[in-house]
Amino acid sequence: MDRLSVINAALMKCGLPPAASLPDVDWGASARFDDVTEQLLRAHAWNFATTHATPGKTEAPAHGYLYAYALPADCVRVIDVRPAEDIRAPQARFSVVGERIYTNAAPCNLRYVRRMTDPADWPVDFADAVAARLAAEIAPLAAQSFGLGASLLQLAQAAFQQAQAADAAERREFLPMRSSYIEVR
Repeated sequence: MDRLSVINAALMKCGLPPAASLPDVDWGASARFDDVTEQLLRAHAWNFATTHATPGKTEAPAHGYLYAYALPADCVRVIDVRPAEDIRAPQARFSVVGERIYTNAAPCNLRYVRRMTDPADWPVDFADAVAARLAAEIAPLAAQSFGLGASLLQLAQAAFQQAQAADAAERREFLPMRSSYIEVR
């Protein structure tokens, strides 16, 4: 799957003919592609787009935190911050401000959703969700029918929920419960 395939799926959902190449795409579909993709990536902690990083410290922190770190350039959503690489370590309090993350964790082990604009790296259901959302956005311009846009928005929501459900089925984190009773034993 490539960018043109996703855009053509969106055009066909609007009842429009597919484009032969990206320069042939009309109705603002190419211009909206990256924005729609980023919106959907931010909306959920997708397994396929989740990664880890330990960013370096930056200038003095603000907002009552001890440390400031630069967010990775490809970060679209922070999932959590931990002071240790172990997923069982307690999550740290954090705040994202612009391109910085403020926290009391040192080091800052960051789990985040990265920007992924190449559909070849997406699961097919996420690509369908992007196509449906893109179709909902371009339909009022392309078909000059706001009714079609509303119908396509419902379709986009259903496609998004289906992609979320498939993604959630692929994640199984077993984190043993910590309790003082078990630790004393």
